[in-house]
Amino acid sequence: MEDGVEQDRISSVDWTEWYSDPSTWPTSRHVFLAEAAIRLGRAMIDPWEDHLLSHAGDHNLPLPRGLDWSAPNRRVFDDGSGSVTEELSIDEGMSRPVGWTDEEEVRLFETDTHNSIRHDARLAARAIAGAIAKLAARGSIRTYARPIGGGRLEDIDPSDWEMDDPVGRLASCRMTPGTPSAAAGTHHIFLETEGLTKKLTAYAREKPLALNSGRALPADRPVGGMTPQDRLIVQCEQALRAYLSTRPSDWRKDTLRHIVAKTINRPFSDSVFDQARERVKKDFPHIANGGRPRGS
Repeated sequence: MEDGVEQDRISSVDWTEWYSDPSTWPTSRHVFLAEAAIRLGRAMIDPWEDHLLSHAGDHNLPLPRGLDWSAPNRRVFDDGSGSVTEELSIDEGMSRPVGWTDEEEVRLFETDTHNSIRHDARLAARAIAGAIAKLAARGSIRTYARPIGGGRLEDIDPSDWEMDDPVGRLASCRMTPGTPSAAAGTHHIFLETEGLTKKLTAYAREKPLALNSGRALPADRPVGGMTPQDRLIVQCEQALRAYLSTRPSDWRKDTLRHIVAKTINRPFSDSVFDQARERVKKDFPHIANGGRPRGS
Protein backbone atom coordinates (compact mmCIF):
# COMPACT_ATOMS: atom_id res chain seq x y z
CA MET A 1 0.00 0.00 0.00
CA GLU A 2 1.17 3.52 -0.68
CA ASP A 3 1.44 5.86 2.26
CA GLY A 4 0.00 9.38 2.27
CA VAL A 5 3.33 11.07 1.53
CA GLU A 6 3.93 8.99 -1.57
CA GLN A 7 0.40 9.65 -2.80
CA ASP A 8 0.85 13.41 -2.35
CA ARG A 9 4.15 13.43 -4.23
CA ILE A 10 2.76 11.50 -7.14
CA SER A 11 -0.45 13.55 -7.24
CA SER A 12 1.33 16.90 -7.12
CA VAL A 13 2.28 16.77 -10.82
CA ASP A 14 0.41 16.24 -14.08
CA TRP A 15 1.07 12.80 -15.57
CA THR A 16 -1.19 13.34 -18.56
CA GLU A 17 0.91 16.11 -20.14
CA TRP A 18 3.56 13.77 -21.54
CA TYR A 19 2.20 10.25 -21.04
CA SER A 20 -1.18 10.55 -22.78
CA ASP A 21 -0.09 11.66 -26.25
CA PRO A 22 3.44 11.07 -27.61
CA SER A 23 2.79 13.51 -30.45
CA THR A 24 3.27 16.35 -27.94
CA TRP A 25 6.84 15.37 -27.09
CA PRO A 26 9.55 17.92 -27.96
CA THR A 27 11.79 16.68 -30.75
CA SER A 28 15.53 16.21 -30.59
CA ARG A 29 18.24 13.90 -31.87
CA HIS A 30 18.24 12.56 -28.33
CA VAL A 31 15.47 10.64 -26.52
CA PHE A 32 12.90 12.62 -24.55
CA LEU A 33 12.57 11.45 -20.93
CA ALA A 34 8.95 10.30 -21.35
CA GLU A 35 9.91 8.10 -24.29
CA ALA A 36 12.78 6.59 -22.30
CA ALA A 37 10.41 5.90 -19.41
CA ILE A 38 8.02 4.02 -21.70
CA ARG A 39 10.88 2.04 -23.25
CA LEU A 40 12.01 1.00 -19.78
CA GLY A 41 8.46 0.15 -18.76
CA ARG A 42 8.07 -2.16 -21.74
CA ALA A 43 11.24 -4.03 -20.80
CA MET A 44 10.92 -4.04 -17.01
CA ILE A 45 7.26 -4.22 -16.01
CA ASP A 46 4.56 -6.80 -16.63
CA PRO A 47 1.76 -6.30 -17.41
CA TRP A 48 2.54 -3.04 -19.24
CA GLU A 49 0.58 -0.60 -21.41
CA ASP A 50 2.18 2.51 -22.90
CA HIS A 51 -0.54 4.73 -21.41
CA LEU A 52 -0.12 3.32 -17.88
CA LEU A 53 1.84 6.25 -16.42
CA SER A 54 -0.82 8.72 -17.54
CA HIS A 55 -3.04 7.26 -14.79
CA ALA A 56 -0.56 7.76 -11.94
CA GLY A 57 -2.21 11.02 -10.93
CA ASP A 58 -5.79 9.76 -11.12
CA HIS A 59 -7.99 10.17 -8.06
CA ASN A 60 -9.07 7.06 -6.20
CA LEU A 61 -12.81 6.54 -6.75
CA PRO A 62 -15.08 5.62 -3.84
CA LEU A 63 -16.81 2.28 -4.07
CA PRO A 64 -20.61 2.38 -4.31
CA ARG A 65 -22.78 2.03 -1.22
CA GLY A 66 -19.83 2.21 1.12
CA LEU A 67 -18.25 -1.12 0.21
CA ASP A 68 -14.73 -1.25 1.56
CA TRP A 69 -11.93 -3.21 -0.14
CA SER A 70 -9.04 -1.54 1.66
CA ALA A 71 -8.47 -4.59 3.84
CA PRO A 72 -10.40 -7.50 2.33
CA ASN A 73 -10.81 -10.68 4.30
CA ARG A 74 -9.88 -13.31 1.73
CA ARG A 75 -9.58 -16.78 3.17
CA VAL A 76 -9.98 -20.14 1.47
CA PHE A 77 -10.70 -23.33 3.37
CA ASP A 78 -10.10 -26.87 2.17
CA ASP A 79 -10.71 -29.66 4.66
CA GLY A 80 -9.37 -32.35 2.33
CA SER A 81 -12.82 -33.64 1.42
CA GLY A 82 -12.79 -31.92 -1.94
CA SER A 83 -15.11 -29.14 -0.77
CA VAL A 84 -13.66 -25.63 -0.98
CA THR A 85 -15.30 -22.66 0.71
CA GLU A 86 -14.25 -19.03 0.49
CA GLU A 87 -14.99 -16.03 2.70
CA LEU A 88 -15.47 -12.46 1.49
CA SER A 89 -13.22 -12.41 -1.56
CA ILE A 90 -12.21 -9.09 -3.09
CA ASP A 91 -12.72 -10.73 -6.48
CA GLU A 92 -16.33 -11.46 -5.62
CA GLY A 93 -16.84 -7.91 -4.36
CA MET A 94 -17.46 -9.02 -0.79
CA SER A 95 -21.14 -9.16 0.16
CA ARG A 96 -23.70 -7.02 -1.66
CA PRO A 97 -26.34 -5.06 0.24
CA VAL A 98 -30.00 -5.92 -0.08
CA GLY A 99 -31.45 -4.46 -3.27
CA TRP A 100 -28.10 -4.43 -5.11
CA THR A 101 -28.77 -3.62 -8.78
CA ASP A 102 -27.13 -4.59 -12.07
CA GLU A 103 -26.24 -0.94 -12.60
CA GLU A 104 -24.40 -0.87 -9.28
CA GLU A 105 -22.55 -4.05 -10.22
CA VAL A 106 -21.36 -2.43 -13.46
CA ARG A 107 -20.27 0.70 -11.60
CA LEU A 108 -18.50 -1.43 -8.99
CA PHE A 109 -16.54 -3.22 -11.71
CA GLU A 110 -15.64 0.05 -13.45
CA THR A 111 -14.58 1.67 -10.17
CA ASP A 112 -12.42 -1.27 -9.15
CA THR A 113 -10.79 -1.36 -12.59
CA HIS A 114 -10.04 2.38 -12.41
CA ASN A 115 -8.54 2.12 -8.92
CA SER A 116 -6.46 -0.94 -9.84
CA ILE A 117 -4.98 0.79 -12.89
CA ARG A 118 -4.25 3.87 -10.80
CA HIS A 119 -2.44 1.81 -8.19
CA ASP A 120 -0.40 -0.11 -10.79
CA ALA A 121 0.52 3.20 -12.46
CA ARG A 122 1.88 4.55 -9.18
CA LEU A 123 3.95 1.44 -8.55
CA ALA A 124 5.32 1.63 -12.09
CA ALA A 125 6.06 5.36 -11.81
CA ARG A 126 8.11 4.91 -8.67
CA ALA A 127 10.04 1.95 -10.10
CA ILE A 128 10.84 3.70 -13.41
CA ALA A 129 11.72 7.03 -11.80
CA GLY A 130 14.10 5.33 -9.39
CA ALA A 131 15.72 3.30 -12.15
CA ILE A 132 16.42 6.26 -14.45
CA ALA A 133 17.69 8.41 -11.57
CA LYS A 134 20.01 5.63 -10.43
CA LEU A 135 21.43 5.03 -13.90
CA ALA A 136 21.95 8.76 -14.48
CA ALA A 137 23.44 9.43 -11.03
CA ARG A 138 26.11 6.77 -11.48
CA GLY A 139 26.89 7.93 -15.01
CA SER A 140 25.64 4.80 -16.74
CA ILE A 141 23.51 6.94 -19.05
CA ARG A 142 24.10 10.54 -20.14
CA THR A 143 21.30 13.05 -19.76
CA TYR A 144 20.83 16.48 -21.29
CA ALA A 145 18.76 19.58 -20.61
CA ARG A 146 17.37 22.03 -23.17
CA PRO A 147 15.54 25.28 -22.40
CA ILE A 148 11.78 24.86 -22.68
CA GLY A 149 11.60 27.60 -25.29
CA GLY A 150 14.34 25.95 -27.36
CA GLY A 151 18.10 26.32 -27.49
CA ARG A 152 21.28 24.34 -27.02
CA LEU A 153 21.47 21.05 -25.16
CA GLU A 154 23.72 20.95 -22.12
CA ASP A 155 24.95 18.00 -20.09
CA ILE A 156 23.19 17.33 -16.80
CA ASP A 157 25.68 16.64 -14.05
CA PRO A 158 25.15 13.15 -12.59
CA SER A 159 24.97 14.71 -9.12
CA ASP A 160 21.77 16.48 -10.18
CA TRP A 161 20.13 13.03 -10.19
CA GLU A 162 21.04 12.29 -6.58
CA MET A 163 17.64 13.05 -5.12
CA ASP A 164 15.38 11.50 -2.54
CA ASP A 165 12.35 11.27 -4.79
CA PRO A 166 12.68 11.56 -8.60
CA VAL A 167 8.97 10.86 -9.26
CA GLY A 168 8.11 14.51 -9.90
CA ARG A 169 10.90 14.85 -12.43
CA LEU A 170 9.71 11.78 -14.31
CA ALA A 171 6.21 13.24 -14.53
CA SER A 172 7.16 16.77 -15.60
CA CYS A 173 10.18 15.76 -17.72
CA ARG A 174 11.72 19.06 -16.62
CA MET A 175 14.48 20.30 -14.33
CA THR A 176 16.65 23.32 -13.64
CA PRO A 177 20.33 22.39 -14.20
CA GLY A 178 22.42 23.04 -11.11
CA THR A 179 19.30 23.45 -8.96
CA PRO A 180 17.77 19.97 -8.94
CA SER A 181 15.37 20.80 -6.12
CA ALA A 182 13.76 23.72 -7.95
CA ALA A 183 9.96 23.39 -7.90
CA ALA A 184 9.46 24.41 -11.55
CA GLY A 185 11.94 23.17 -14.13
CA THR A 186 13.28 25.51 -16.79
CA HIS A 187 14.59 22.80 -19.14
CA HIS A 188 13.23 19.66 -20.80
CA ILE A 189 15.17 16.45 -20.16
CA PHE A 190 16.62 14.16 -22.81
CA LEU A 191 18.72 10.99 -22.68
CA GLU A 192 21.54 9.84 -24.90
CA THR A 193 20.48 7.95 -28.02
CA GLU A 194 23.44 5.68 -28.61
CA GLY A 195 23.22 2.46 -26.62
CA LEU A 196 20.24 3.63 -24.57
CA THR A 197 17.94 0.72 -25.38
CA LYS A 198 20.70 -1.75 -24.55
CA LYS A 199 21.39 -0.08 -21.20
CA LEU A 200 17.72 0.12 -20.25
CA THR A 201 17.16 -3.51 -21.21
CA ALA A 202 20.17 -4.60 -19.16
CA TYR A 203 18.77 -2.83 -16.10
CA ALA A 204 15.32 -4.31 -16.71
CA ARG A 205 16.76 -7.82 -16.83
CA GLU A 206 18.34 -7.22 -13.40
CA LYS A 207 15.25 -5.63 -11.86
CA PRO A 208 12.11 -6.99 -13.58
CA LEU A 209 8.86 -6.16 -11.86
CA ALA A 210 5.55 -8.03 -11.91
CA LEU A 211 2.37 -6.18 -10.98
CA ASN A 212 -0.06 -8.63 -9.40
CA SER A 213 -3.30 -7.87 -7.62
CA GLY A 214 -2.28 -4.36 -6.56
CA ARG A 215 1.20 -5.41 -5.41
CA ALA A 216 4.63 -5.12 -6.96
CA LEU A 217 6.69 -8.28 -6.77
CA PRO A 218 10.28 -8.74 -7.88
CA ALA A 219 10.33 -11.11 -10.82
CA ASP A 220 13.27 -13.50 -11.03
CA ARG A 221 13.10 -13.69 -14.82
CA PRO A 222 13.36 -10.97 -17.48
CA VAL A 223 10.10 -9.40 -18.64
CA GLY A 224 11.20 -7.87 -21.93
CA GLY A 225 11.41 -10.19 -24.93
CA MET A 226 9.28 -12.91 -23.38
CA THR A 227 6.62 -14.82 -25.29
CA PRO A 228 2.99 -14.41 -24.19
CA GLN A 229 3.08 -17.90 -22.68
CA ASP A 230 6.29 -17.13 -20.78
CA ARG A 231 4.66 -13.99 -19.38
CA LEU A 232 1.66 -16.02 -18.20
CA ILE A 233 3.92 -18.57 -16.53
CA VAL A 234 5.76 -15.79 -14.66
CA GLN A 235 2.48 -14.19 -13.59
CA CYS A 236 1.13 -17.52 -12.33
CA GLU A 237 4.38 -18.21 -10.52
CA GLN A 238 4.42 -14.79 -8.84
CA ALA A 239 0.79 -15.18 -7.78
CA LEU A 240 1.55 -18.61 -6.31
CA ARG A 241 4.55 -17.34 -4.37
CA ALA A 242 2.66 -14.32 -3.03
CA TYR A 243 -0.23 -16.48 -1.86
CA LEU A 244 1.77 -19.35 -0.39
CA SER A 245 4.18 -17.02 1.43
CA THR A 246 1.30 -15.66 3.53
CA ARG A 247 -0.85 -18.78 3.67
CA PRO A 248 1.42 -21.86 3.94
CA SER A 249 -1.43 -24.26 4.51
CA ASP A 250 -2.85 -27.39 2.88
CA TRP A 251 -3.48 -26.15 -0.67
CA ARG A 252 -4.21 -28.76 -3.32
CA LYS A 253 -3.53 -28.25 -7.00
CA ASP A 254 -7.13 -27.42 -7.93
CA THR A 255 -7.39 -24.97 -5.02
CA LEU A 256 -4.20 -23.19 -6.05
CA ARG A 257 -5.31 -22.97 -9.66
CA HIS A 258 -8.55 -21.37 -8.47
CA ILE A 259 -6.61 -18.76 -6.47
CA VAL A 260 -4.20 -17.94 -9.29
CA ALA A 261 -7.01 -17.55 -11.81
CA LYS A 262 -8.69 -14.99 -9.58
CA THR A 263 -5.44 -13.17 -8.82
CA ILE A 264 -4.16 -12.58 -12.35
CA ASN A 265 -7.63 -12.43 -13.93
CA ARG A 266 -6.39 -13.91 -17.21
CA PRO A 267 -7.14 -17.26 -18.84
CA PHE A 268 -4.30 -19.81 -18.88
CA SER A 269 -3.89 -23.44 -19.80
CA ASP A 270 -3.19 -26.39 -17.50
CA SER A 271 0.28 -26.58 -19.03
CA VAL A 272 1.05 -22.96 -18.06
CA PHE A 273 -0.14 -23.52 -14.50
CA ASP A 274 1.80 -26.79 -14.17
CA GLN A 275 5.03 -25.09 -15.26
CA ALA A 276 4.50 -22.27 -12.76
CA ARG A 277 3.71 -24.78 -10.03
CA GLU A 278 6.88 -26.76 -10.74
CA ARG A 279 8.95 -23.60 -10.25
CA VAL A 280 7.66 -23.02 -6.71
CA LYS A 281 7.76 -26.63 -5.49
CA LYS A 282 11.33 -26.39 -4.21
CA ASP A 283 10.32 -23.52 -1.92
CA PHE A 284 6.91 -24.93 -1.01
CA PRO A 285 7.38 -28.72 -1.26
CA HIS A 286 4.08 -29.55 0.48
CA ILE A 287 2.13 -28.52 -2.64
CA ALA A 288 3.61 -31.46 -4.54
CA ASN A 289 1.08 -33.85 -3.02
CA GLY A 290 -1.46 -31.41 -1.65
CA GLY A 291 -0.57 -32.26 1.95
CA ARG A 292 -0.36 -29.98 4.94
CA PRO A 293 3.21 -28.94 5.85
CA ARG A 294 4.73 -31.11 8.56
CA GLY A 295 4.23 -29.81 12.03
CA SER A 296 1.10 -27.84 11.12
